[in-house]
Amino acid sequence: MPTDQPRPAAVIFDFDDAIAGSPELPELLAALQTSDVRTAAVSAVRPLADITRSFGSALNVVFDRGNVGDGSPGRNLFLTTAEWFGITSERCCGIGNSTVAIQAIATAGMCPIAIGKPASAEVLGKTGAFRIFQGFRILTPFRIEQAYCDWHLERAREVVRAATATRSPKKNGAPS
Repeated sequence: MPTDQPRPAAVIFDFDDAIAGSPELPELLAALQTSDVRTAAVSAVRPLADITRSFGSALNVVFDRGNVGDGSPGRNLFLTTAEWFGITSERCCGIGNSTVAIQAIATAGMCPIAIGKPASAEVLGKTGAFRIFQGFRILTPFRIEQAYCDWHLERAREVVRAATATRSPKKNGAPS
């Protein structure tokens, strides 16, 4: 991908049994780190120390519900992780496989990427997933960067559309 394109500074995974147990995940984490993309695991459901130990240095940081205060624990976990990395949430991709995770990622202001089966793809899309992949086999650092770039450009277009809509004159020359 050309270097002038926006790229994520971090990828934050909502760790559950399906994601943590994916045999392709260690390779993806290593490839992301090789691409200078920081990685993290979060969980609003359970402590992650035992689950993430086998990933070693492939994860830069691990946060679970014990690391955040009140409010929306899922959203706050993603925001706390971005803050820990010293970056804005807009510089992150979040990856999850549930509607709760995708909502937390989207409301945190991150690029929401879903891992889901075809049966759940429609629901994940309606929840706010920007891209949906059918497993880690096809999810690569390039595809994550591509999704992030497309998401970033779409957000920029939305800002332009909103600005244009507020400056547009009323129909028939009617005063504002």
